[in-house]
Amino acid sequence: MPPAPLGTAEAGDRYFYANGRKERVTGVEHGLIDIRRSSRYQYRRFQDFIFAEKAVTRRSITSNAEVVDQSPEKSLWPLRVGNNIKFGVVKTRAGVPDADPANPKSYWNCYVDGMQTVAVIAGEFDTYRIECTRRNRRNKIKQYITHYYAPAIQQVVLRIDRYSYKPAKRLELIAFKPTFNMLSRGSASRYEQHFQNTLETVASGSTTSWWSRRSDTRIHTTPTVTRKIGENLYCRNFLIKVDNKGLARSGAGLACRDIKGKWRIPREIDIREGGVKF
Repeated sequence: MPPAPLGTAEAGDRYFYANGRKERVTGVEHGLIDIRRSSRYQYRRFQDFIFAEKAVTRRSITSNAEVVDQSPEKSLWPLRVGNNIKFGVVKTRAGVPDADPANPKSYWNCYVDGMQTVAVIAGEFDTYRIECTRRNRRNKIKQYITHYYAPAIQQVVLRIDRYSYKPAKRLELIAFKPTFNMLSRGSASRYEQHFQNTLETVASGSTTSWWSRRSDTRIHTTPTVTRKIGENLYCRNFLIKVDNKGLARSGAGLACRDIKGKWRIPREIDIREGGVKF
């Protein structure tokens, strides 16, 4: 694969994960992205996802993180196998930092380890594999993170966290839908009907196109794979490309037909066990 750029975020972008986590981008400013997970959990992160979350608010309590001692100053981007970066993190909670910036409590090393094709719920993607390691001041490894970044949609489609002190965690993408905020309410409703018709009637591998003259937006939708989960639940993977006035962004995901015949992105899904919740 050619070197991969870092994807950009826009207000209104939505993420759906297999563990039931749903996120919506609420704002983007100066390389920082505000994300709402629920009324009790919001956070701000750097555009570059390998860094710690800049600020996290849980039940009105906010903690912050500062990235320090970055070496080299340039980031991993554009991704190439062998790119490497090191940095420290100082976290502050209730106004009290956990370390001095000159002597951070956590040290991270991230590098582009290779390329790998991975199959996740959202689809199959060619990815760059980014390995990150967190050590403490005594150089003891406390955490490993593996990010699988898909240049086709400029998103992490799978993240695996492994710890020295608790069970591993897996965050798998069900769907990424780029914002439709450029559309009026009526146009968004008409595209949703087009999306429903496409998944219901169009053969896998065929692309349909929809155009909003008012906002000069074209959305191309391609069903890619049809699968059956359990005894009677039909699901389809899809790709979408949103072209707004020459600016193109891509998304992908899985939608399943509910008992009323509507194609919906599941709230939770376990492909192996056949369990789906809307």
